[in-house]
Amino acid sequence: MKYGMSLRTLLEGWLDDAPDLPISGITQLPARVRPGYAFVWSPFGADRQTTALNEARARGCVVILHDATSTDLPALGVPCVRVPGLSERLGEMASRYWAAPSDLMTVAAVTGTRGRAEVCGFLAQVWQRSCAGGGPAARNGSGSVTTLQSSSLPAPDVFSLNEALAACVDQGIDQAAVEVSPEALIQGRCQTLQVDLALIGGLGERMTNDHAEKRLLTEFAPRFSVINIDDVGATGLVTTAAACTEMLTVGLSPRADVSARVLTMNGQGMTLRLAGPWGEATVRTELSGKENAVNLLSTAAAVTLLGLDWVETCHHLAYLRPPARAHRTHAEGGMHVALEEAA
Repeated sequence: MKYGMSLRTLLEGWLDDAPDLPISGITQLPARVRPGYAFVWSPFGADRQTTALNEARARGCVVILHDATSTDLPALGVPCVRVPGLSERLGEMASRYWAAPSDLMTVAAVTGTRGRAEVCGFLAQVWQRSCAGGGPAARNGSGSVTTLQSSSLPAPDVFSLNEALAACVDQGIDQAAVEVSPEALIQGRCQTLQVDLALIGGLGERMTNDHAEKRLLTEFAPRFSVINIDDVGATGLVTTAAACTEMLTVGLSPRADVSARVLTMNGQGMTLRLAGPWGEATVRTELSGKENAVNLLSTAAAVTLLGLDWVETCHHLAYLRPPARAHRTHAEGGMHVALEEAA
């Protein structure tokens, strides 16, 4: 679908005198500007201000949206429209332009300091296998699951995220795993994302209860949550999640709701004994290591909470491949989207 909108419609309710100017896209990253785009400008310092504005103009932006109350913008030859409270409206603005794509999908948001990319890849592979006759939206030569985010582009902003999800909807994709770093949560780069399940993986050495990841639970109101409790620092997150979501804990600890025992492990993989609310199962996988065991547990808990049969879930776990075989994305400090096409 080709997206486009009048700037006046986009800013309705926020700005009474917005120009009736057609735009063909919107971004806050100058490298993503295309002819006809609106460029959302945030001042970072004199040199970067001039560089970003000039690059956006050179790439063909037709309007600059800003909230620069004390900074004079240089003459650029395009309209510059001040939108009060712009930084708080970015998510809603992106959702308006791309017709709220996350509302039309099942979205699992994966955060934490370890295992985000792996779990996103595992979720995508399980969804791929469970969709009879369906395949991933894109494949590389070996058929591995790929993602929407090109490694040649900067980490996505909230506009790029919504654009990617809108492309999923247009292709008939109705399940997405979105990797969200703690930095992206702090910086608001996933504002207004409609999250069905929040999955919080390992926290590493951060042993405080004051986590950026908590925002995924309190600000995005997911119905379900999956929390890795093997780290001591997860205690506060478990308390928060239990109060506002239907929660399952995962880990190698026997006190986890979904736990695993490593029965065997060698160079060819490992055998796990999984136990959860739905029963027990033995899974043989080519993956190895305790981190992968917990990532598999997280994946199993997530897809089962979202409706997949437990027995079928455990069957699919045995066929998961290391995400390193998939096309990797540039997601430093940001997000990427692993996706599957429904049958």
